[in-house]
Amino acid sequence: MRLNILNSAAPLVIAAIGLFNFSPANAQNAFIDVEYGGDIICAIKDDQSAVCNSVVNIEGRTPTDLQPVIDIAAGNSVACAVLVGGDLRCWGQDAFGLLNSPTSGAPYKAVGTDNSHSCAINKDDGIECWGLDSNDRLEAPEGTFKQLSVSIRQACAVDMNGNVSCWGLNESGSTDVPADLPPAQKVATGAASSCALLVDGSIQCWGRPIRVPNDSTFVDLDVEAYGGDTNGTGGVCGIDANGKLSCAFSRYSAAGIANLNPSSNATPVPSTIGNSKLSMRGATNGCYINSSGTIDCFGFASSEALPQLGDNMPVPETTGLRAEIYSATTIELFWNGPRDAFNVAGYEIQRDGEVFAITQNGSSYFIEDLEEGTTTSFAVRRVNVDGRTGPFSETIDVVTSSPGSEQGGGSNNYEPPVRLFEPAGLQALVYSATALELVWDRPINANIDGYEIRRDGVFIGYTNGTSYYEIAPSADRVYRYDVIPVNREDPDHFYGFSSVSVGLGGSEPGVCL
Repeated sequence: MRLNILNSAAPLVIAAIGLFNFSPANAQNAFIDVEYGGDIICAIKDDQSAVCNSVVNIEGRTPTDLQPVIDIAAGNSVACAVLVGGDLRCWGQDAFGLLNSPTSGAPYKAVGTDNSHSCAINKDDGIECWGLDSNDRLEAPEGTFKQLSVSIRQACAVDMNGNVSCWGLNESGSTDVPADLPPAQKVATGAASSCALLVDGSIQCWGRPIRVPNDSTFVDLDVEAYGGDTNGTGGVCGIDANGKLSCAFSRYSAAGIANLNPSSNATPVPSTIGNSKLSMRGATNGCYINSSGTIDCFGFASSEALPQLGDNMPVPETTGLRAEIYSATTIELFWNGPRDAFNVAGYEIQRDGEVFAITQNGSSYFIEDLEEGTTTSFAVRRVNVDGRTGPFSETIDVVTSSPGSEQGGGSNNYEPPVRLFEPAGLQALVYSATALELVWDRPINANIDGYEIRRDGVFIGYTNGTSYYEIAPSADRVYRYDVIPVNREDPDHFYGFSSVSVGLGGSEPGVCL
């Protein structure tokens, strides 16, 4: 089954069933490049505009003032682009200095990024890297280069003569470029394996052993590999000149290399469909530009989710509308507040087909002027901070004759959604003038995948545990930290959050409640 989810009014995450298709809202502006970085997916259209989206990392979504771009890169926590004119711009989570892109080498020509570091090709065709400085991942080789690939702990590049160089953490030999490697036109690196698309169109890999598709002459490739020398998975995909996508998936163990068969509920790799511009993330997951200029993705199991991508990310629909009746004239409307509540300006309340009230950010509205024994229809829609509105929720009919009852959902079988409770017991352990640790209790029987952490309303990290260590930007001030539960299967529902204010720079470490 194919799902076109760009122009849908559905929430920002759709459970992956079948082959995803992302279509530009304006058919004249076809996508020409895609970068799937895991939590962030970005693409460029033929008018040089770019769009990004993310499930968890709200700051990874397209900046409203993003100028036209010539190259783009995406990771789990950050996205970077080379703007027309050659300036670099990065956005997303400000960790390891990833947002502090260099300026001295402008105009830049290409950029790559991942969780901990980024690299770019500058005006002299040299490579500059920034971010976490460990395992020599920022120590780019000297020379002139035409293409680069950045992975979580290493990077590779192709120089003007087709020679490949790699640097960073040499996990499983992923940076040990074979001395006899023929000239390459492109290189791709994963966490444990690297591969080159050679000038003759074949693919050669090194690092942890990995299966390679060589049933065609390829024009593009990508690779992703995880795990150690005795337990890992990897995938290599290539696109040939006819647009056929071929992939080989591997599982590596102490016994050696074997075929990796993706889960039976995952989307199979498509046959000949006229693809170009491939990007992988995960051993069996990837996205590509197809012959119609839209983005298709493969390999996602039904339990996984992928963000929508389009000209303007649609404002999510408001769900779970219901009403609790307090008297013959008084009710309160409730709905599911979104997880990205900091992007919501408020909600429009519709009564009998007309908007009669606007409420600030929240998930309920009190009404006390109804007539006894009457039936009134209500719907609610979200208003974003940029002024855009989402679709109205499903309409519910409320009869003000049964105090104490709950109505809603537009169905006789309506059941109130399960509500997660905010993290209890949140406190901050202050270790120094800038170091602290947030700790909290996980609610019992709550379907929580993890927690989003915000400092003064700005996203700074994500964890699936119940603590978060933080080095604050500066001492001698008070910060507010918010801990927000996230359910990846239902990420647009906002389940409440806990906050704590932390004063730093004092003479004695302590505990803030």
